[in-house]
Amino acid sequence: MTIQLPTTSKWVNTKDLHPKFKYRLNQFFLDPRIRGRVAIVSGARSRASQQRLFDKWIRFKNGTGPKSALAANPARRLSNGFEGSYHQTQTACGLGGTAVAVDLRIIKPREISKAEVTRIMAQYGMKPTVPSEWWHFCPGLVKGKDFVWFDATYVKGDEDMDAKKMVKAENPLKVWAKAVAEARKHVLRLRSRGPHVEVLQHYLEQQGFLTGKKRKASKRDSSVDGIFGPQTRRAVIAFQRNENVLGNKMKIDGIMGPISWQALVD
Repeated sequence: MTIQLPTTSKWVNTKDLHPKFKYRLNQFFLDPRIRGRVAIVSGARSRASQQRLFDKWIRFKNGTGPKSALAANPARRLSNGFEGSYHQTQTACGLGGTAVAVDLRIIKPREISKAEVTRIMAQYGMKPTVPSEWWHFCPGLVKGKDFVWFDATYVKGDEDMDAKKMVKAENPLKVWAKAVAEARKHVLRLRSRGPHVEVLQHYLEQQGFLTGKKRKASKRDSSVDGIFGPQTRRAVIAFQRNENVLGNKMKIDGIMGPISWQALVD
């Protein structure tokens, strides 16, 4: 399986990320909701690279250098052998000389929000682990002498993955196609909830029919929450009216039935 992770620079190191982590990231970046909208701005680091970042942050903290982001001290060593940062390559906790953290950057902020990126990352088993840094994601946390992986509901085939074993999972495009095919079998209306509503909201947002509570504040995909509320109903009505103007006759009732689904998806 070929893994190609988008980065903001050729200097971003993804080679030394844990194979299981790279596998999850690959599935995430292939997701149609993410593809082309997000990239990795910082990946794996050697101890020397982490030291340079830490020194730069210390100079900024002491007022002797330019502004710099917080960086962990690579010399910090826990009793289990874990050193410095999750970005730093580790031999302890069964990580085999790999790193388990990336920083993300949204490269098309008009098309997706931070909240939506975070929500989708969680579906692929990766979460922000520093409260003040939404962009910093890890696939798990160190607990005792082990690295404990987060659950990944959208990933299959990585349960026993290690540095020497890669198992092919189902292509995310096929997963999404199945989700769409299943969603359009259902009639959705006000107060409907669940993944079928998420599919509906995604398509509406992509076509410019905003499903958020505040239309002016809503960004594309920023309001996909799986809840068919009043604004989602208004978005469906706006879509149905637009289809009627285009000559595709259907009821303007705010209910997603077979005819409305066909017009929206096809």
